[in-house]
Amino acid sequence: MDRENYWLRRNSSSSRRRFLAGTGLLGGGLAAALTVGCGGDDDSSSSSEPGAAPGASAAPTQAVKRGGTLTMARAGNLAFADPQRSSGGNDPVFTRLYAETLLRYDGDTIKAYMAESLEQPDTSTVTLKLRKDIKFADGTPVNAEAVKFAVERGKDAKLNAPVRPAMSLIKNVETPDEFTAVLKLERPNALFLSSFAPSSYLVSPTALTKMGQDEFTKKPVSAGPYKVEKITQDGESVFVKDPEWPIKAPNGDQLPYLDRIINKIIPQPEALVAALLSGDVQLVNVVDLGSVAQLKSSDGATAFEVPAASWQVVEFVTNRAPTDNVALRKAINYAINRDEINKQLAFGLGQPATECLTLDSWVLDSSVPRYQYDPKKAAEALGQAGYPDGVDLKIATYAPAQAEAIQQQLAKVKIRLTIDNLELAVYQDKFRTKGEYPLATAGGPTEGGELYQYFLTRMGSKGKYNPGQPNNPEWDALITKVETAFEQKDRKALYQQMLKKSYDESYRAWTITNPVFYGVSKKLRGIVPLRENRTNPDLRTAWLA
Repeated sequence: MDRENYWLRRNSSSSRRRFLAGTGLLGGGLAAALTVGCGGDDDSSSSSEPGAAPGASAAPTQAVKRGGTLTMARAGNLAFADPQRSSGGNDPVFTRLYAETLLRYDGDTIKAYMAESLEQPDTSTVTLKLRKDIKFADGTPVNAEAVKFAVERGKDAKLNAPVRPAMSLIKNVETPDEFTAVLKLERPNALFLSSFAPSSYLVSPTALTKMGQDEFTKKPVSAGPYKVEKITQDGESVFVKDPEWPIKAPNGDQLPYLDRIINKIIPQPEALVAALLSGDVQLVNVVDLGSVAQLKSSDGATAFEVPAASWQVVEFVTNRAPTDNVALRKAINYAINRDEINKQLAFGLGQPATECLTLDSWVLDSSVPRYQYDPKKAAEALGQAGYPDGVDLKIATYAPAQAEAIQQQLAKVKIRLTIDNLELAVYQDKFRTKGEYPLATAGGPTEGGELYQYFLTRMGSKGKYNPGQPNNPEWDALITKVETAFEQKDRKALYQQMLKKSYDESYRAWTITNPVFYGVSKKLRGIVPLRENRTNPDLRTAWLA
C-alpha cells in the first residue's frame, strides 16, 4: 500500500470534472425554494477558471475585472455565522468567504490549503506545517496553537458543533513549534482526511476569548479572503475584501477580485426574482422552480441547473417513542408517494431518491431495495406498530411545502401530522439535538464519493445530524470498520451493508432527489458549486464583468 496516497485518494467514479462538464457552469445562487440543505457533508480549491462566463465551461477569453460590489439576496440570513457551529444549509455561501479551511479538495485529492504542507507518517498521525503569512481578521497569527484550540473546541460536547464528529477522531494535538501541528488520532483511520478537510475551520482564540461566545457569534473572526463587516439576521450582511490575503487562485491571480459582497434579505420568492431581473441584485439565493423558464428567457439574467444535486427526506428520532418503533417508520415509508411529491414539489424535474446517492455513485447497488408507495402495506405496518386506528404525530420543518405534502399523503393511512414550521437554528436544537419532535423533513446535497462522512455525522453516536443524539453502538462499529478499510472494494461492501441496514430499520423515509438551479446576472463570472455542498455556489473567485 502506498503510504503517500492512501490518505489522499478519494475513490469516486463521479469526478468533479465530469460533474462540471455536465452542468455547463456557472454563475450562481442557491435555487429552488423547496431545496433544503442540512449539513455540509459536510469543501474545494478546484473552482472555475476566474474568467469563465456563465454557461461556459471552456477556457476564459475575457480578462478579469477587479473591484466592485456583488449584491445578492436570499430569503434568510446565516443560521450560524460561527464557522465551527455552522449547520450547513445555505451557511457555506458566506462562511467560506471569511473562514477558510486548513485542507481543501483539489479535484478529487485532498491537499494543504491554509496549511503549507500535509504529511502522514503513519495511519494514526497527520502533520500539518502552517503558512506563516496568514493572519486572522484581528491580526493575530494562524498558528499551531490556533489549530489545537479549534480541535479542542470542536470536540466539546457542550458546544455540540457539526464539526464534532471529525474533531472527535483526534486524540490530541501536539505543537512542536509555532507553525507545526501534529494530529494524533484515536485509532488508525483511512478516511480521516475526508472528514477533517471540510471541518478544518479555524477561529481566532484571542477574539473568541475577548468577545465571548454570544458576541463572537454576531461577528466571527476567522481567516479568509473576506472579512466580516457586519452580519444582521434580519437585514443586510456585508463582507469586505482582505487586501492582505496571501493565497492566490490556481492561475496565480491575487484574490479576491471583488471589494465587497452584500447580502440582502428578501423573503418573498417573487420579489427575489424581480430584484434579479431588474438588476438590483446580481445573485439570488432562492429561485422558485416555477421561475426558471422566466429567467432563462430574460436578457440580463439566467438560471443554471445542477442536476440531482439534493435530496429530500423524512427523518426520525429512533431512540424514543413513538418513532423508536420500526413498524411505524415502515408504515410512513410505505405511505409516501414519491412520484406525486416529485410532481407537486419539483415540477417533475426530480425523481424518487435512492438514499443520499448521486445517480452515478460507485456505491449504488440495485440489489439494495427501495420503499415503494403501497397504502395496503402502510396500513398493515401501522397495525403491527400498535396503531390500527391511526396515530397523531408532530413534525418539525423549515420547508413547509415539503411537510404539507407529506402531511396530505400520510393522512390517507390515518397518520395525522401537526406541522411546526421553525427557524433553522431552532429546528436544529429542538429536533436534532433534543429530539423534541419524533420526525421532521430534511434535505441535503447528494453524495457521489465516499459515504464515510455521511454515516459518521448522521448515524454515529456523536453525529451532529443524528436526530435525538441516540447512542448507536452497531452503527459506530460499522463506521469503525470503514475507517480501517483501505481498499475501495472493501469500503463499497461495507457501505452497501450500511445502506441495507438503513433500509431494514427504516432509519429514514427518503422521498425525492431534485436539481438545484442557480439564478445569476449575466454580468457575474467565476462561480462554481462548492465542492463540499453542490447546492451552494462558491463566491470566492467571483467577479463582475
